[in-house]
Amino acid sequence: MVGNFSSNRLSLSGSSLPRTAFERTMTALNRIILALCVAACAALVAAGSASAEEIKYRPNNPSFGGNPFNGPYLLSNATSQRQFAAPERNKPTTAEQFSDAIERSLINRISRDIADQMLGENARESGSFSVGNTNVDFQRQGDQVNIEIYDTETGGSTSISVPVQQF
Repeated sequence: MVGNFSSNRLSLSGSSLPRTAFERTMTALNRIILALCVAACAALVAAGSASAEEIKYRPNNPSFGGNPFNGPYLLSNATSQRQFAAPERNKPTTAEQFSDAIERSLINRISRDIADQMLGENARESGSFSVGNTNVDFQRQGDQVNIEIYDTETGGSTSISVPVQQF
């Protein structure tokens, strides 16, 4: 055989002799390394040809400029995800509603009478009123009326200055 260097090696003429286990392992590793190198080169080529663009924000909710056709879809999703029920309110009886209406009417009438005495045509210069746990003191000073409202139960007070036009 021409070109045969040893009995354990490959010949140059194309006929092969038996290989050792080490040579077979090295050949398999060389193929794996070659495949990895080819894959890495392909990834580098693909990455080099990739392009990027500016990130653009597009809102979904029509309340913030999104597509108005998304509204019903978003509402149905929100409704289906609602996990709580509205709290039940005790509906007042007709007698309680009537009692509340009369109370509001009386308080309105009292506050209108007090306002007329402070700011009306025949307004007084000073005065004091007491309604329940509330005391109202007022005093006219020049072109304004100073009003002090005291809560006798809590001790809190509020001061109000109201400008008055002279006719």
